[in-house]
Amino acid sequence: KKLQLVGITCLLIASKYEETIPPKLGEFAYVCHDACTRKDIVDFEETMLNALAYRVTIPSSYTFLLRYLKAATVESKVADAQKIKELSSFILDGTLTNYNLLQYLPSQLAAGAVYIARRTVLFDDDTLDKKKNTVLWTPTLFEYTAYTEKDIIPIARAILTEKVASSKLKNLQAVNRKYTSSQCGNVAK
Repeated sequence: KKLQLVGITCLLIASKYEETIPPKLGEFAYVCHDACTRKDIVDFEETMLNALAYRVTIPSSYTFLLRYLKAATVESKVADAQKIKELSSFILDGTLTNYNLLQYLPSQLAAGAVYIARRTVLFDDDTLDKKKNTVLWTPTLFEYTAYTEKDIIPIARAILTEKVASSKLKNLQAVNRKYTSSQCGNVAK
């Protein structure tokens, strides 16, 4: 009975965190065939969250990406800002399946993705010259990330190296397929 209470309480906490519309408490009690009452579940939820000190998640690279994109696109034209967002997401999603990039913090991977995207969008492809008055790693980005451009360049290079290596693997193409759609800006084409 206690194990069932632990399991159903974990499902309740996870659903509150992940679901837009979590199941009702009564549905959890019903699923365990009324072996646990609503009061049992609520009381154990409090016990469990207190034991975890309410730390039920860690910041992911995507959390950092959202924050960094605010700083990365504040001075950009709307079209450039959208392209930076789409490309950053593509690059960061590609890091998720790569074991060799686990040595970097989620915040570093997000910063590297933003750096690569800004470098790609804000530099002219033919001459590799900066577009007019463009600073690649702005003071605002430094303020938001606490990383200098010098800190990020080796990480960005590692991400690109792994991206090239993984692009040759036939079984890891889901991210590329996702980002070749118009919904994701066709950035993988």
